[in-house]
Amino acid sequence: MNTDADKLDFEPAMSKIGKPNESAQLSAQADYKNCCLSLLYKGINVHVRNIRLGKDGALIGDVFEFTNICSTAYEGVRLGQSISFRDYHVHQRIDG
Repeated sequence: MNTDADKLDFEPAMSKIGKPNESAQLSAQADYKNCCLSLLYKGINVHVRNIRLGKDGALIGDVFEFTNICSTAYEGVRLGQSISFRDYHVHQRIDG
């Protein structure tokens, strides 16, 4: 099943080799549980937090910031919105 990040054409950080399995996603969720992540969308870093595992094995996070723009929305993505994505969409882990 395609995630929101796939549908919106977020830029992958790594190759989509095969379909991620649930155990890999559970491991990723544990790795990301208490941090924020950066996803890349049309040249802008979209920061998400409150990472959790969706029913289909995708990761879900809440958008809380866009880098280098002062807006509550960017190209159809808005602050506070929950979006689903896969490991390969994560460009950077943001601690702190």
